[in-house]
Amino acid sequence: MHQQQLRNRITGGIGLAVLAILTAALIYAFSQELLPYQDDGDVFGTVYVSKPEEDSSAVS
Repeated sequence: MHQQQLRNRITGGIGLAVLAILTAALIYAFSQELLPYQDDGDVFGTVYVSKPEEDSSAVS
């Protein structure tokens, strides 16, 4: 039981460290303007969906 608690704490600590590193990397990339489309004001890559243009020559 004690060994399982120790393993859970170690795993939680590693997870917290990974989360902190990823958060720091995102903040650094944002501050250095390294993110794609950051100059367009669309930092997080919003996906836009458009309908295909209708063919005017098609007969219905």
